[in-house]
Amino acid sequence: MFSAGAQAAVVFLVLYAILWVTLIYGYATRRLKFASVYTIILLHIFIRLSAQACGLAFGVIGYGASGLLVAYLILGAEGYFTLVLCTYRILIGKLIFPVWHQSNLASGESFLEPKMPKDWNFVKRFRESFSLRHLKKSYMSIMHWFLIGANTMIIVGGTMLSNSMNSNGDDLPTQQDLNTSKALRLAGQSIFLAINLLLAFSIARTFRMSLRELGFVHNTLKLLALAWPFLIVRGVFGILQATLTEFSYYNIDNYDAKGLKRSFIVAEYLLATLEEWCSCAILMSTFLASRHDVEHREERLASGDKPEEIEVSAANGKTKV
Repeated sequence: MFSAGAQAAVVFLVLYAILWVTLIYGYATRRLKFASVYTIILLHIFIRLSAQACGLAFGVIGYGASGLLVAYLILGAEGYFTLVLCTYRILIGKLIFPVWHQSNLASGESFLEPKMPKDWNFVKRFRESFSLRHLKKSYMSIMHWFLIGANTMIIVGGTMLSNSMNSNGDDLPTQQDLNTSKALRLAGQSIFLAINLLLAFSIARTFRMSLRELGFVHNTLKLLALAWPFLIVRGVFGILQATLTEFSYYNIDNYDAKGLKRSFIVAEYLLATLEEWCSCAILMSTFLASRHDVEHREERLASGDKPEEIEVSAANGKTKV
């Protein structure tokens, strides 16, 4: 009979497979384009499917397969990374095809990232999104580098900690690795949590922009606001995993003869995996809320004021476009 960890892994393999098939259908029917934010979601699903496969194998083989556990944790960190990045990209705009700020505001500009020329290809836009040449205009470039740094810290910390699983914890070098690993994972998870808190501010500010320019709160923004609590719970749990041994995969007390204890598995999948799956499903649904945004913006501009006559929000007041 499968262990509790293997059973939970199978459940989320199936749930993520449903999301995978849904996205593939969207691409196959050309409702979705590969040069869009939904490809980040596709990447997230692929990473989570790989993570769940590793979790299933670890649940079957047991404690001795530490390499599978390390792979599961690293892939889990990558999955959370892609979700946070995707939420910001939906709020700002896709790397080629625009989403909220660029699709709905009269200026087509985002306060998080400057608008890029239409004739730039995907590669050039992608490179520019990491550029630090215009720090005052592109907060997103700074955030990209913080996300990468946090992601690296979590991966390095998890890899270091795995070396202590089969070692004597009283051995000084191993204990030093343990302390360094915890510090790296805590720092990385803290950065993710801080970026998630900034996301709440960005969504709230965009709510006000939507009310001023459209007269209502756009459904895409409501969906982003709905996804945020799941992301923040996932972030807080990441902090707990880095600081409390009760939530650590590397604490031998969390194992019994059959593998990971059921109480540990319940906490892990409710506070981490389920939060990511719910966030992913909500972010996917933004396609239905935003697919006609560009056409609606063009209709508003054609039937009313021209872009240069519409006042839009700037960093410190109102500016004519």
